Amino acid sequence: LLEEIDYFYEARNIELMRKDFEGYDNILIPQYYPDLSSKQILVMEWIDGHSMLDLIRMKRKEELPDFDFSLEEKFEEIIRDVAIKSLLRGYFHADAHPANIMITKEGKIALIDFGLIQFFSREVRKGTILFLLGITSNDIELIFKSAEMLGKEDAQFNRDEVYEEISRHLYDYLDASAHDVSSTKILFSILKVCLEQGFQYPWSLVLYTRTAVNLDGQILRVHPGFSFSSYGRQYLLEVYLKTLLEEHTSASHVIKMTEDVIDLVRDLPKNLKTIIEKMAKEKQTTT
Repeated sequence: LLEEIDYFYEARNIELMRKDFEGYDNILIPQYYPDLSSKQILVMEWIDGHSMLDLIRMKRKEELPDFDFSLEEKFEEIIRDVAIKSLLRGYFHADAHPANIMITKEGKIALIDFGLIQFFSREVRKGTILFLLGITSNDIELIFKSAEMLGKEDAQFNRDEVYEEISRHLYDYLDASAHDVSSTKILFSILKVCLEQGFQYPWSLVLYTRTAVNLDGQILRVHPGFSFSSYGRQYLLEVYLKTLLEEHTSASHVIKMTEDVIDLVRDLPKNLKTIIEKMAKEKQTTT
């Protein structure tokens, strides 16, 4: 809470995100003015646009302005660039709810309110990506494996009971209509089951799950055809491969490391090996 009301802290977060989003033509991080700011006052540039929350309300009332872009595509970009790709950056905007995300008249996605930024460790990032890949692919083995990677077991932990409970929970959702349940809600529910069964998870994972569930749920209100599973899986794999390349420059090593998840992405391009090798070469030329 003290960090959230310290505007010097928020100003540092703004500068961090401005630097990391420099290569994104579709993302706008407002500039702040240090000469006009203090610990109690933060002065930033004015964003001329509508909040995601207001746009959702206007769309439901059929009062949307005429835009030169697809609002549904902009919402998909929010999931891709604000939620999923934050797993590559190593931190995320932990207060990225629809009132803190704006879309300008030009179609840029603007983030505001930077008081709550949460950092991931590399292992938590990797485990979270695998957890999401498991859920978006309905793979109970990968879900359980990544849950173990992410959590610490207490003295009452029973592996078989946890596995059975996660399986039961997942299959209950599989029996429901795809339009009734989103992948991120499944993520949140399975995480809750794991916590109840004795796993202890890092706070960053809990906050990330809350953010993803909130954004996905709001988007589904006006974009019912959106599927986090089908849309997000390809970007999750991309982020996972790049995370591995942070540790290993060898394409063959990365290919070996992806054996656990390769069956999940049969619908992705068949030249996956070529893609990985290209990514490895790009990393070698920049280091």
